[in-house]
Amino acid sequence: MTAPLSTVLLTATDGLYSDLYKMAHGEIDVAHAKEDTVMASENHTTGLTRKEKMANLSFAQRRHQLAWRLAQHSKALSHVAGLTAASASSPDFALATKVSTKALQHARTAWVQADEAQDALYFFHAQLFPARQAPHDVYGALDVLQRGEWRDLVTDMKLKTDPYQGSQEYLWTSQQVAEQWHLAVQRKLLTGEVGYIKQQTATTRLWNISLKGGIVTLTQGTPKQIGNDGTPKYPIEAHVTVLSTAEHAEWTLLSIQVEARPKTGESSHQLDPTNRQRFDLHRLCVQAMKREEARAKRKQESGDATDAIAQPLNALFQVAHTFHLSWQLEVLSAQAQALKRGVWATTDSTLHVNPVTFLDNGPIVGTVCIAFWSVDDRYGPPRIGDLTDTNSANNDDNAKSPPSQKDDTAVTNKFVLSIRAESDSGMHVSISGGYAIMETAKSDAIVEKTVKKLLAGASDPFALSASDVLLAATTLCGERKCHAVVQALQYSEPSILPKWMRVSVERGGIAVAARVSFGTQTTESPFVVLFRLECDARTGSFVFTFSRSATLLRMLSCNHPSASDAMALRMAKASQHRQKGMAATATGRFVKDSFDGLTRSMNMLGQRTGVGGEWVNANDAATVLRQRSIRVACADVKASLATCCGVASVYGLSALSLGVATGVTATADMSGGPIELDNGSNLLPMPPVAVVLVQRMIQKTSSVDGDTKKRSFLDRDLFAVSCSVTDDAVTLFGFHATVEMESPASVLTRLEMQPAPLKSPVGIKVDNTGDKGQRPTKRLRTEENGRSSHLTSDLMSQVEELAHVFSATLEL
Repeated sequence: MTAPLSTVLLTATDGLYSDLYKMAHGEIDVAHAKEDTVMASENHTTGLTRKEKMANLSFAQRRHQLAWRLAQHSKALSHVAGLTAASASSPDFALATKVSTKALQHARTAWVQADEAQDALYFFHAQLFPARQAPHDVYGALDVLQRGEWRDLVTDMKLKTDPYQGSQEYLWTSQQVAEQWHLAVQRKLLTGEVGYIKQQTATTRLWNISLKGGIVTLTQGTPKQIGNDGTPKYPIEAHVTVLSTAEHAEWTLLSIQVEARPKTGESSHQLDPTNRQRFDLHRLCVQAMKREEARAKRKQESGDATDAIAQPLNALFQVAHTFHLSWQLEVLSAQAQALKRGVWATTDSTLHVNPVTFLDNGPIVGTVCIAFWSVDDRYGPPRIGDLTDTNSANNDDNAKSPPSQKDDTAVTNKFVLSIRAESDSGMHVSISGGYAIMETAKSDAIVEKTVKKLLAGASDPFALSASDVLLAATTLCGERKCHAVVQALQYSEPSILPKWMRVSVERGGIAVAARVSFGTQTTESPFVVLFRLECDARTGSFVFTFSRSATLLRMLSCNHPSASDAMALRMAKASQHRQKGMAATATGRFVKDSFDGLTRSMNMLGQRTGVGGEWVNANDAATVLRQRSIRVACADVKASLATCCGVASVYGLSALSLGVATGVTATADMSGGPIELDNGSNLLPMPPVAVVLVQRMIQKTSSVDGDTKKRSFLDRDLFAVSCSVTDDAVTLFGFHATVEMESPASVLTRLEMQPAPLKSPVGIKVDNTGDKGQRPTKRLRTEENGRSSHLTSDLMSQVEELAHVFSATLEL
């Protein structure tokens, strides 16, 4: 007794196709490597096997596995053949027909799995492709092997010889075939989609087309040479041809290649497409071209002349371009996520990155949003605008608005940088205050260059760099932020700053200049830049910077111990519980607190002004409320700026001038604490800067309980400088001081402090024009409204004039 024919047949075919699928996609049972080849077949039955992929085996092992499985399945197929022959001799032909029909239907259904196995073998085992033999006709093969004849030939089949053997084309030479092939492809180009698009002057050409022989090369984008082979590569490159000389022959896609690479030094985060993904892209492109051909054919058959011209090349471009854009978005999103976890992770202003979001409907393929820096959006966020290349032919002043900020990111109180891909126009970048940035780029070459760098980092398929995009975005926002702050401080009506102070935008930062007056000065001195405020790219906070020559001021601003050697010695000798009290009264503490307060107030003002330009108001009163909050922040900035200008005038300008006039380095904490005058002048509550004029050793005798003791003291005559700050002027004052100390580490005692009016030099004319043969300096970048900073001078240009004043006062 044996099983029914249908059961045996289904079991045999299922086992065969299951083995084929496992060899292509899964894992197969392989004998242990320690067993020899003779025992390999026994190991399959004894259980001494392990799971392995076909791709991990050697050529000899793969050949053995194939031979062993063919031997196993041949037994099952012989069993099937025997049962089929036995059933055919019985009179019940209806039952035999039913069983055979069911078996053939099952075999036809399993062909799909066989085709997938063949494709997988092609990609993962290319060396086996020439030797593959698909078991399409199992029954016919068994008949030929056992009976020597093929009995499955249908009776209604009509056989004839190959018509090509007797055609005229059979006699053509290879050159004639190439010429006819070239003519057929050329006719397809001229009479089809390419010729139709060329007649439509308003249509944008998507492909760059070149014909060589019978193959059409389609390229898109700017080529770039990658590697040492010297062959330029295009972002998208396809090869198509026509395989028929018929009038309505369809395009055949030969290959499609898409390239996207990160910038040198950046990472693609292993997002390069696999061979399977490239094969799927090829199949999708073929399907899109076939659907377009079928659509146009239906239009022509129905008599509708609207869009009756088939455009398969356009369909090919849309599929390849969409795949290319989505790939670029994935790379940029992964790079931004890496920045968030890396360099930007240590900042106070955390970077927020929304991963790439793909959209199903509409022209937008997907978006990547990056939120950075803090902004006060209580009354509405800054309006987001597109950045475009000002020299591009596609630049349009009336460009469509980007997606709303609510759609871009759920993060509030942040500037937004949005990168979106559109299927019809490529990559676009939007940023908070984009419209104001583009207005500035029309007249500022540096801003225009930065915009181009940002667009290149987001849209250049061979140099994708999220770090370049983010750095350029922060540079642009920092530039606009400085202009907005200066506009609020300097040019508001009525003016907030006093008349002796001026702020201006220079070199992408804010230069703070003041007109410093002194003593019996008769002429009005120019504005001198005392310090600058730069915008930090990572946090968006303002950072104060000083002239390279103002060493003392730079040390005091960070409360460095080397700024005052005398204070460092006193603190080292003092007890631990007294060191904190001495540090609180040190000059460095006062200077650092003053500039830290300025940084906080400037950051608050910068968050309220944003990057200028337009805002998306939350309600009708938003504009008035925003202006009121800006005015309140400006008042705090005014007070901090006035204090810091006085500090910079004393420890920066005056310290340098004293050193030039006397040849002695001016230091802090040498003449005691803050000076209080009886004439009503309100000096800043900070120790003055001083230089030593005369110092001598003196001895003092004291008697205690009849014992006489002599103690030595260091007596110093000093010249000190302090200043007062009012709404009318910042004024320098000179003093003659006498102090004494028992040791360099002891606390000094101020014995005398007399005002010393500063005298203007007589008969000395300071030449600030410089040498005629001197190399011309670079022109400074001025403000966008044309009010410039050329009326201000550098700190060192004022040092010489003030040094002559100190020399005249000290009669040197």
